[in-house]
Amino acid sequence: PDGQNVLRRQVFNCRGCGGRTLVCGAPKCKEMARGEGKVDDLYCSAHAGKIAGFGRLTQKIDVIEDYLTLFKREVVNLGKMTKIAGAAVGGGLVVGPAAFVAAPVVGGAIGSTVYGLSGAAAVSKGLATLGLGALAAGGYGMAGGIAVITAAGAATGGALSGVIANAYVGDIQGFKITKLKDGAGPSVLLINGFLTQQEKNQEREWLNTLGKHYLRNPWYLVEWESKNLHDLGKTAGDISGQAAMMQVLAQLAKEATKLAGQNLNPLERALLLFKLAENPWHVAMTKAAMTGAVLADIISRTPGQKKYVLLGHSLGARVTYYSLRGLAGGPVQRVKAAHLLGGAVGTGKAADWDEAASAVYGPLNNYYSKRDDVLKILYTTGRMFIGTPAIGRNVIRCGAENLANHDVTALVGAHTEFKKASAEYLVT
Repeated sequence: PDGQNVLRRQVFNCRGCGGRTLVCGAPKCKEMARGEGKVDDLYCSAHAGKIAGFGRLTQKIDVIEDYLTLFKREVVNLGKMTKIAGAAVGGGLVVGPAAFVAAPVVGGAIGSTVYGLSGAAAVSKGLATLGLGALAAGGYGMAGGIAVITAAGAATGGALSGVIANAYVGDIQGFKITKLKDGAGPSVLLINGFLTQQEKNQEREWLNTLGKHYLRNPWYLVEWESKNLHDLGKTAGDISGQAAMMQVLAQLAKEATKLAGQNLNPLERALLLFKLAENPWHVAMTKAAMTGAVLADIISRTPGQKKYVLLGHSLGARVTYYSLRGLAGGPVQRVKAAHLLGGAVGTGKAADWDEAASAVYGPLNNYYSKRDDVLKILYTTGRMFIGTPAIGRNVIRCGAENLANHDVTALVGAHTEFKKASAEYLVT
């Protein structure tokens, strides 16, 4: 696969192992290695610190709490000890797509605040102003304003999803999977979004629901970006945060238009755009997609008979969505059920939701409330008016028979109430 060639060409002429870790001896791969990537030719992927080790890429684990062994280094990170021009850009599988995450966001900011447009028209006009018309046409694999490789359909415990997980996990602050309780049956994974509590006891608001619906099952807490999620939770509790977000939007547009007249190479332009899009909302949405890719890879490395139930709230539902996309198409369906509560992820394309649902052999439930002002105002503004409305306020439409939408407007009056009321409305 093309994605694995990125890994292969980094193996040649490694100063750390002398090239003895050659993965592929095909002439085409040798030609690629010698003719491309001066930076990559210094070290193999392991010695450059881009992966924990070649053996880790296909490693299996017996239980999900052993996930740390997948990212334990096999060799010394020599790349960290050497000043290499361009090293800050990271690995080839991540750099291009991750850098261009910013482009549609800033393009939308310019189109809406400078030209008074909205939606796709705003993105297209803004990107054209910056000289990035190819992105407006959907180049670089950009879709829905977030361009993160999640190995959709490829998280089968193999090398490709392993490379992606290794690349992402170091950028997700505080990623951790903690076992809360032993039990029998599918393991329940709790994935939070905005946090109203401090980092400790993140599972507290789930306890009533777990006790009523999953009392006998093992429980696990998946933590990610806890500090940022707590800060976002405080902002979400104050709808006046909409005004602050609009100010960020206007400032992005002002700064981004300065780039239009500069003679920048593609890498410089991409990195500047990425910096401009570092508002906490957009970063959190991107990190959620990355976390989903990592979680899918970890799940896929556990035995096939191990089954899971995913409960995701807010941005945690976004993590769940990308996890399902990553697990789709695998040889074994590992997810018995998935629950999306107040999901901070777009309704998107029917085909994408069909794919996500295919990873679940039981129900995929979407719970939405029309009274959720956080998703109505802050989520919409935070993604710079790009993409589709949040599923936490809307019905998901696709052809998957196991996907069900549940209107919980009568029980949920605010974004933070989804978890508190879930014991009453969860369908199991």
